[in-house]
Amino acid sequence: MPPPPSSLGKDPLAPLAVEGLPPSTSTKVPSPPIIPPAAPPKTWKNLFSPSSNPDSALQFFEPSIVDGIPRAKPPPDVVAKGALEWENALVAFLVGKKFPASKVKEVLLQKWGQVGTFSFHIVSNGVFLIKFNNGQYRDWIMDNGPWDLWGYHLALRKWTKGMSLKLEECSSIPVWVKLSNVPVHLWTKLGLSYIASVLGRPLYMDAQTTNR
Repeated sequence: MPPPPSSLGKDPLAPLAVEGLPPSTSTKVPSPPIIPPAAPPKTWKNLFSPSSNPDSALQFFEPSIVDGIPRAKPPPDVVAKGALEWENALVAFLVGKKFPASKVKEVLLQKWGQVGTFSFHIVSNGVFLIKFNNGQYRDWIMDNGPWDLWGYHLALRKWTKGMSLKLEECSSIPVWVKLSNVPVHLWTKLGLSYIASVLGRPLYMDAQTTNR
């Protein structure tokens, strides 16, 4: 019995024509995605490989031995050059409350950002180093206090070489106060001294009051 007409002369593995597609079209199976090889894990040695930034390289200097203990003793010119970078800096102590450093920086930018530029550095929780681009800007901050953040006092000190950068426990702290309804005839250095003595030991007037 002859084979059915549909199979005469046909390769059983030949592609079949599908309605709506050209007879030569064949079904393609998508190839699997190419997954790049995983990067080799970093070794401890790789963590200390030389950086591409030449400014990151350090040098070795023989330490001094004092009572059998190695001590660093940089020469005076190294100390002086390093101190020069911070001569326009203030140390800020946030008294009574700890806030995230990012929030502290954000508020100080709002308060001081229109006067000049500064860099903000975290020393410890509640203690910050604020470096200004010039001494005039730094002095303006000092003369136009007091400053507070969310109602908490921000104590400011001019940075000096060797000063402590710790917020020590204290029973009292100098603060700025604003006096209102002062009689005109007591708007003098002695008159204000008598009034401020009710609050404690008066120290100074601000620049605006002094130069009125």
